[in-house]
Amino acid sequence: MSAAAAYLFTHWPHLTGQEITSLLLLKANKSFPALYQQNNCSSNLNIDCGLFTFGQGESDFAKGMTPVGGTHLATGSPVGATGNSLQATSLRLPLAFGHALQGKRLDAVVFDG
Repeated sequence: MSAAAAYLFTHWPHLTGQEITSLLLLKANKSFPALYQQNNCSSNLNIDCGLFTFGQGESDFAKGMTPVGGTHLATGSPVGATGNSLQATSLRLPLAFGHALQGKRLDAVVFDG
């Protein structure tokens, strides 16, 4: 899990440790619904069987890298402070620019939230 958290930090340095942890736990594979519904595990027979057997679920790194919520274009500093939805974002340049940016790469920071 520490490797997954470190990888997420390198891609989204604006997230806190708590946010990274929450993201990984949210995206954990819990495809054992029957076990998570039983509360008769452990020596006392009073613990959720899914949590007792599998903990918070199996790590699903690929799913952990997928967006949560809407995707936004960062517009503030620090990144993540403000943003606009991608559907509401466009870039329009005056005709004086002509084809100056044609084929050029425009770097931007996009985050989900």
